[in-house]
Amino acid sequence: MGNGDDLSVFEESLVIVPEKIPYTLRRRPWSRVLRFIIKSDGKLVITAPVLLGVRTIEKMIEERREWIIEKMKIIEPKSILKRPSKQIAADKRRALALVNERITHFNLHYRLSWNRIAIRDQKTRWGSCSSKGNLNFHYKIALLPPHLADYLIVHELCHLAQMNHSKNFWNLVEQTIPDWRERRRAMRVEEKRLR
Repeated sequence: MGNGDDLSVFEESLVIVPEKIPYTLRRRPWSRVLRFIIKSDGKLVITAPVLLGVRTIEKMIEERREWIIEKMKIIEPKSILKRPSKQIAADKRRALALVNERITHFNLHYRLSWNRIAIRDQKTRWGSCSSKGNLNFHYKIALLPPHLADYLIVHELCHLAQMNHSKNFWNLVEQTIPDWRERRRAMRVEEKRLR
């Protein structure tokens, strides 16, 4: 019979109006319940007890149709990661225009000065501020909802005055982004979506 991991694993597809959703059905001898998992690549994987019939499984999938589609919609934007180079170049131009416009807007309040602004494809950061006053932003800032892009821009702008995350720094941010805590939490969701 071989390893239990290989027991009765096969591919099927189910038409869920209005779209066809492929899924992998994995039979496991130790499974007691039906489990639905949406993988990071957007694929639906179902783990089921060995004796549970396919018709029963498909009925349960249909009952969870809305949940499955909603979860797949959340995962789907990850295709952004595979943007062609021409699209990335266009995103960088949009990001630079956005940052210049919004930083000018917020600086009417802060009245700070910086050396230069650069748009990059940074691996781990959305933005940074150097000791020389250089501001760097990830090009995907152009793909964010406007209120989150504003949060990032103000965050880095305030680092020109406070090169730390002290209470004084957050007080500065709060002057123009009073709900910065909520926006920071929302950024964690966007990081999973766009990174």
